Amino acid sequence: FTSKLDFRWEQIFPILEKFFHNDLDLIEQVFLADYNGKLRHNMEPLYKKFHKFFDMSYLAPMLNESLILPGGSTYQWFVRSKSSLTPVTADSSSWQFYLEGDPTLSHFPFPANLITPENDTTVVLTGNSFLLEWQGNDLDNDIVFYDLYLGKNPNQLFLTESEIESTQFSVTLESDSIYYWQIITHDKSQNQSKSSIFSFQTD
Repeated sequence: FTSKLDFRWEQIFPILEKFFHNDLDLIEQVFLADYNGKLRHNMEPLYKKFHKFFDMSYLAPMLNESLILPGGSTYQWFVRSKSSLTPVTADSSSWQFYLEGDPTLSHFPFPANLITPENDTTVVLTGNSFLLEWQGNDLDNDIVFYDLYLGKNPNQLFLTESEIESTQFSVTLESDSIYYWQIITHDKSQNQSKSSIFSFQTD
């Protein structure tokens, strides 16, 4: 700790300026600046100095450096509920966000949202076929195609169709079977992102 704090706006402004000169909504700009200002340049260093000064263990997981996300990337998160009374777990809906980085670089596409079928559902086949549907999103609006991976083992999915330019694809399936599927999104800058892996059962 020091006895004097030298606050200079001209030194702080360049750090925060880039978080307000972008195409994000105003509220998202505020959240972004708040994260990079308070957490990374204020709370994180302050908590470390505090614990070091008093020789205390650093046990705040949300202020751990391993959880400081690098900018210029897309992220997907969900909450998994667990109980000591049962081994069964439940996952919340999955949400996505983009953490702004260098505005001159190309943005990675968001992971595709798998729409139909929903996760862990049973589907009715039409002539042994089913139409898979998903939704893509990219801040640069430069998605060029999708790759579809499908299989009966979530750890061993096979490329079923590549360079799909639409957001749906009809697949031939076996009845009374459990399938897993995933979509890989590609953009013009050769960036790519992987969706979650969803499962469904055929009737």
